[in-house]
Amino acid sequence: MFPVIDFHCDLLSYLVNVPGADALNSEAIGCALPNLKAGDVKLQVLAVFTATNAGSVENASKQFDAYEQLCTNYKDWVYDAAKDLKIKNNDKTALVPAIENASGILEEDEPLDLCFERLDAILNRFNRLLYITITHHTENRFGGGNFSDKGLKDDGKQLLKYLDGKQIAVDLSHTSDLMAFDILNTIDQSKLDIPIIASHSNMRAICDHPRNLPDELIEELKRRNGFAGVNFVRAFLDNDNDKVIYDHIAYAKDKNLPLVFGADFFSTSQLNDPARIPYFFKSLSNAGQYPHILEEMQDREFTEEDCYQLAFDNASKWLVSQGFVFE
Repeated sequence: MFPVIDFHCDLLSYLVNVPGADALNSEAIGCALPNLKAGDVKLQVLAVFTATNAGSVENASKQFDAYEQLCTNYKDWVYDAAKDLKIKNNDKTALVPAIENASGILEEDEPLDLCFERLDAILNRFNRLLYITITHHTENRFGGGNFSDKGLKDDGKQLLKYLDGKQIAVDLSHTSDLMAFDILNTIDQSKLDIPIIASHSNMRAICDHPRNLPDELIEELKRRNGFAGVNFVRAFLDNDNDKVIYDHIAYAKDKNLPLVFGADFFSTSQLNDPARIPYFFKSLSNAGQYPHILEEMQDREFTEEDCYQLAFDNASKWLVSQGFVFE
């Protein structure tokens, strides 16, 4: 069908936190390497995800180690695109790291300077971070997550100043609405050069959930040459109907919002929230299903161009604007 770029998964958290984790176990996590290959995923962004709690920095450090080990130990499957910013025309999957929750680079009781020292060290080691999702579900020292009503805090403002001009996007996927608009206002008022994206967020007009984007943020993403990544998690699509994913896609198209894939595949083996089980619909449970999803889009009267833009074109154009080269 079409090659795919996906902007968010939690493979690294799975490898570090789940006993016996195996990057090749296609049944254990939707973004296992065989699933990426089956879906013709040309680039997969690997998020370093940590919750806001004691030990978050150590856990994030182990995930960065896991990123390096993937690139070293699975060379038949993947390669590191962060070092030279090149996406190659081959059958392997390019990998690029990102940070999901800045608590992974600074805990709540540590001095702020450590945050910037650690980010400098990460950039020296990996060359590139694609984006930082500053918060997760809850509030942290930087600001309010999507289940809070807090906005941007002073430490968050300092983090934004650090990011100025570094080609590290700020991801709005886990901010409160107030936090998102505070970020945008701070960038505008201080004239900061920071890309803005929503790497794995759906449309709130289709599914009224605080993880999804309100129309006002859709307009801001468009204005700032950003995009949203359609998320496959059941709670953010529709609890009862897997086909609503196509309504999210259609809504973004109607709004002229560039849309990419941000499936958000994670391990569910250590989660037990009865209200959310199953976390993924069977039809949207792994990256190997991308060809079927794109085929069904055409059955639903999306054009071939619509499919290509979602799967690859929107993402590749944005990546080129951020210095990546497609060979």
